[in-house]
Amino acid sequence: MRETLQFVAKLKLPSSMPTAHKLAKVENVIGELGLAAVADSYVGGSVRRGISGGERRRVSIGVQLLMDPSILFLGDLG
Repeated sequence: MRETLQFVAKLKLPSSMPTAHKLAKVENVIGELGLAAVADSYVGGSVRRGISGGERRRVSIGVQLLMDPSILFLGDLG
């Protein structure tokens, strides 16, 4: 899961931002979303089981948070 967020950070964040800063942002997002326990787990898919559905949703939110949005709309979380 960490690898997924690192990949997104390398692709989406400005190339002028130092790699160490990008990796620090990833670790911050992992901590904020309570994903530290599954940080080194596979996200998974239809063939290989990975993290739970709720954790997968938090990873999706984390992808958006990496880009420091001015506003983030969250639909029905329950």
